[in-house]
This record gives sequence, structure tokens and C-alpha cells, in this order.
Amino acid sequence: MILRLALILMLSIIPAPLAHATDLDAVEQKLESSRKQQLEQEAQAKAHKKELEAAKKDLIALAAAIQKNEGDIIALEDRIVTLTGEQQQLTVRLEADYGSIGNLILALQRMRRTPPEALIIRPGAPLQTAQTAMLLESVLPAVSRRAEALSGDLQRLAVIKQTLQEDRATVLATKADLTQKRAAMDKLLKDREKLYAAAETGRAAAARDVQRLAAEANDIRDLMARLAEQQA
Repeated sequence: MILRLALILMLSIIPAPLAHATDLDAVEQKLESSRKQQLEQEAQAKAHKKELEAAKKDLIALAAAIQKNEGDIIALEDRIVTLTGEQQQLTVRLEADYGSIGNLILALQRMRRTPPEALIIRPGAPLQTAQTAMLLESVLPAVSRRAEALSGDLQRLAVIKQTLQEDRATVLATKADLTQKRAAMDKLLKDREKLYAAAETGRAAAARDVQRLAAEANDIRDLMARLAEQQA
């Protein structure tokens, strides 16, 4: 009876190293697979981190462009206000000069239609009347030139104002475009942050698997070594 029990015990002990060796092979295969997965996850995490950093740089550049665009809009609006004020001032001056020109022309025309005899018998000094006529003749060209200059300034301001309005429309359109790009960039940044976070989670999980499997393989080797010593 004792001999039979000893035989059974020996039979149950002898296959143990073979079983542990099989377990070690399976663990080492899993370990190798986990190491490959860890390398893949590390590569993905590195790539996603690079993309995330690039997206952050693009977002910073885009924010600077938006800020510059807003500054351009403010500057254009200020210029439009200034030129509009100048235009109004010139308009008032032009209307006043045209009124003066009209009065001078009417006075000159009346003097030209007045016969010389009437000028002589008109109450007052004839010399004063003649001096007035000469003054009108000399002032009229200067006033006319002034009116032409003011009219030219008015036309120039109208062109400038129109140009500024077009520039403002362009800047506003650019602002809308940049705002749309900002929204798209924000979404892209969030998506890349999620991808990077997922890759980091996968990398950490793979690293833990490698560490666990490596420890398990070491335990099996230690057990096999102890069993080998016991059987020696």
C-alpha cells in the first residue's frame, strides 16, 4: 500500500517541470506580444503628441492673426470716422465758397451790364466803383481755383472712403474666415488631445502588461529552478 502511494506521488511530481515549462512558454509569448504592443502604443503616443504640439502652435498663430485682424478693423473704423469728419468740413467750406462765388459772379454780371454812363452818375465816387470792379476781376480766378481744389479734395475723400469701406468689408470677411478656422482648429485640437490621451492610456496599459508578464515569467523560472533543485 505504501509502495503504491509513493509511486502515485512520484508520477504526480515528475510532469511538473514539463507543465511549468509549457506555462513559461505561453507567458513569454504573451510577454513578447505585449512588448510589441507597447512599442506600437509608444509610437502612436509619440506621433499623436507631435500632432498635438503642431496643432497648438497653429492655434497660437491663428489667434495672433485674429487679434491682428481685429486691430486692423479698429484702425480702419477710426480712419473712416476721421475722413468722414474731414469730408463734412470740406462740404461745408465748399458750399460756403460756392455761395460766395455765386454772389461775386452776380455782382460782376450786374456791373458788366451797367452802362459806363450809369457808373459815372451813380451816387458815390466813380473811382471806388472802378476799384470794386477791378477787385472782383482779380478775386474771381482765385476763388474759382479754390472751388476747384475743394471739389477735388471732396472727390478724393469720396474715393478714399469707398476704398476704406471695401477694405473694411475685406477685413470683416477675413475675420469671419479666421473665426471659422478657429472653431475648426479648436475641434481638431480637442480631437488630437483625445487621441493622445487614448494612446497614452494604451501605452500605460501595455507597459503594465509587460511588467506583469515579466514578473510572472520570473516567478515561473524561479519555481522551475527550485523544483529542479528538489529533484537533483
